[in-house]
Amino acid sequence: MTLPAPRRTLRRRRLARTGALSGALSGALLLALTACAGGGADSGASSASTTTTAPAASSTSAAASSSTGGASASASDATTTGAAGEYVPASSKGPAQNVPKPVMPAAVKENTPEGAEAAVKYWWEAVNYLQQTNDPEPLKSISMEECNLCSAHIKTIKRIYGDGGWATGENFAVNSVSMEKKKDFTLATVAISTDDSATFNADGVKVDQAPADAGTDAPWGVLLKFDSNKGQWVVREAEYDFQEG
Repeated sequence: MTLPAPRRTLRRRRLARTGALSGALSGALLLALTACAGGGADSGASSASTTTTAPAASSTSAAASSSTGGASASASDATTTGAAGEYVPASSKGPAQNVPKPVMPAAVKENTPEGAEAAVKYWWEAVNYLQQTNDPEPLKSISMEECNLCSAHIKTIKRIYGDGGWATGENFAVNSVSMEKKKDFTLATVAISTDDSATFNADGVKVDQAPADAGTDAPWGVLLKFDSNKGQWVVREAEYDFQEG
């Protein structure tokens, strides 16, 4: 069984395209904020918070729970097996093994700028985990049901693994986060770098690949809010290289 024609789903731009973000979402992040804020920034809440962190490996680079998401028996037989619990990255021989499940930081449950930043970083860790395992639960836990990009990427990864294939994942690394708060929403501008990535079919044949963007700060816009009912920050939408207006 082979995958459908290669789709541009795992690179930073590819991730954006899988969302089919209703209408022209380019600029819609800010439009949504404007609508929620009654046409302008909340004078009491409008503030900018910028944090820069050195690129670091995602929590998906240490050893923890095992989830391989349905590779074919022939590919699984050829997979390099790590020591008990040792993380093994995906390759042409098979999907990743013992991929550590990201843990939601306690700060995500705090209605503070630090909590928003923690939520943004955890969201990207959840995307990394999804790509390597086909387990959408961490991403769902930090995303609103209305997040088009989230649901579309989950479906794309599910199809890849459902057809017997797998993905290496891009290991998105958050290099910096700057935030602008407007009433109920916060717009986070995030600089991202990635590793080389590839998608394989059930026979271990590479059907899609993307070069690393390790030396770049690919710009993403992430729209999020603090959900008082859940008692945590949740992501409403994300878009690559968003433009205002």
